[in-house]
Amino acid sequence: MVMNIIAPIQTVGVRRHDPNPSHSRVCFGCSCFTSSDTALPNTDSVVTCFPDTTGYARLTVGSNGRMFTDLQSAIDAAQLGTVIVVDADHVTEGTIVLRKKDVGSGWIIILPSTINALPNQGLRISPTMASVMPRFVTTNTAGHPAVRTESGAHHYRLIGIEITADEKVQESYGLVFLGDNGPAQTTLEEVPHHLIIDRCYIHGHTNGTVMKFGVRLDCANAAIIDSYISDFHSIGFDAQAIAA
Repeated sequence: MVMNIIAPIQTVGVRRHDPNPSHSRVCFGCSCFTSSDTALPNTDSVVTCFPDTTGYARLTVGSNGRMFTDLQSAIDAAQLGTVIVVDADHVTEGTIVLRKKDVGSGWIIILPSTINALPNQGLRISPTMASVMPRFVTTNTAGHPAVRTESGAHHYRLIGIEITADEKVQESYGLVFLGDNGPAQTTLEEVPHHLIIDRCYIHGHTNGTVMKFGVRLDCANAAIIDSYISDFHSIGFDAQAIAA
C-alpha cells in the first residue's frame, strides 16, 4: 500500500449504507450522525513544506569521522533548530526516542547524507531508493516500535529514512508511535505535535504473523507525505498502514 497523507488528529467515521439515498450518514460506534452534523478535518494549520534552516546547528552521525556514532546520542544532544545528518549506510537497531526539547526554535530535522539522491519535495519515495536511506530497525521481539515520541515532543521532521522490523520479529505492534494512547498521555500538554514524516519507506515483512501498523498517530499537527508504507498484515487482527 502506498500512502501520501496529511493526517490531522480527528475521529474518522465509517460510512455505512443508508436505505434513504437522500441521507449521507457516518457512523461512530453505535451513534449515527448525518454528514450535516460533521465537518471535514481542518488541515490549514498543517504546514508540510521544508523549513528555512538558515542558522541551524548541524550534527553528523556515522561509523567513521562523524560527531556521533549512534543516532540516539545525537538526538539527546540536539536542540530545536538542528539538522542531524545520518550516513546512508548507518543502521540503528532498537527504539529511537524523539525527546521533548524546550531550548531553541525551529525544528529538529533528521535526514540522510544522501539527501540529494532522494526525489525532490512533492515526489513520492520508492522502495528502490532504500540503498540511499539510513535504516531504523526494531529488533525487539516483544513488539516495541522502531521510533516513538517522548511525552510533549514537538517539531521533528524525518526525511528519507527506511523504518522496519528485523526478520526475527514475528509480532510487531507498530513501527512508529507518534504520541501515546495510554496513561502516559492524559493532558494536552503531553500531546506531541508538529511531526512530519517525509519521503520515508516504512514497511513490515512477510514472515511475521502480526505486522500491526506502520505509523500510529496520537498527536497533533502531524503529516505523512510522499512516503511508501507497505507489508502490514495480521492473522487474527486488523492491520493498518496508518492508525489514529
